[in-house]
Order: sequence, then C-alpha cells, then structure tokens
Amino acid sequence: EVSAAITMQASWRRLVSQQELKKRQAIVTLQACERARIDLSKFTIAKEAATKVQSLQQMYIFQSHYSSLRNAATTFQAFEKMYRSVQAFTCHKKQSIVLQSYWRMIAAKAELRKRQALVLMQSCERMRRERATLVEEKNATVIFQALGRMESDRRQFKIESVASIKLQACSKMFL
Repeated sequence: EVSAAITMQASWRRLVSQQELKKRQAIVTLQACERARIDLSKFTIAKEAATKVQSLQQMYIFQSHYSSLRNAATTFQAFEKMYRSVQAFTCHKKQSIVLQSYWRMIAAKAELRKRQALVLMQSCERMRRERATLVEEKNATVIFQALGRMESDRRQFKIESVASIKLQACSKMFL
C-alpha cells in the first residue's frame, strides 16, 4: 500500500508537472504569435513610410522637371518677343508665313508633351494601383497563414487538454 501510494503520488506529480509544462508552452506560443503580429505591424508601417518617401522623391523629380521646362518656356518666350520685334522691320508677308508655321510646330510639340505627360501619369497611377493590390494580397496571405497556424495550435491544444482530462479521470479512478 505504501509503495502504491508513493507510485501514485509520483505519477500525480509527473502529471501536474506535465500540465504545467504544457501551460508554459501554450503561453510561449501565444507570446511568439503576438510578437510576430507586432513585427508584421512594424514592417507594414515601415513599408508604407518607404512608399511615401519614394512618392515624395518622384514628386520632387517631377517638380524639378516641370521647373526646368517652365524656365525653358520663359526663355523661349523672351526670345520669341525679340524675334518678332526684329522681324517687324522685314517684309510683313514673309513674317506671317514664318510665324504661322512656327506656331503650328510649337502647338504640335505642346500637344505631344501633353500626351506624353498624360501617358506617364496614367502609367504611374496604374503602377501605384497594381502595387497597392499586390501589397493588399500579400498582407491578406500573411494574415491568412497566421490564422491557419493559430487554428492548428488551438486544435492541438484542445486535443492535449482532452487527453489530460481523460488522464486525470483515469487517475482518479485508481485513487
């Protein structure tokens, strides 16, 4: 009887220590999941900040390009005024023909620049939308995988809990 009681006490202690170990493992698992969620959140914030910095950098490049075009247009307009005043002393008919063809070329170039700028803006917008879609799909995939792992861990924990309860019930029957 004494050795049976000692054996049962040892079994009980082993069972209690195993349950404590399982509880600790579950806590460690939950803490790791929370750390992973926090790290993902930090990564997402950093990624969004990098995207904003890139957007600002592109905007700066476009502004500097626009500024250089505006300066060139201003210089060109000043040159045009001078050119007209010089040509005022020449034959009026010749001047009209030259200016008309010149303005047609300028209009065509301006139209071409407008079209190129529109195409560039549309492609930038399309790339931004595609990137946003890709980021959303990637984030959804990561969340879905994390939820799948958490569900798997929850099932395993439930199976172990049921086994532990059955083991306790069996040990009580021997007491």
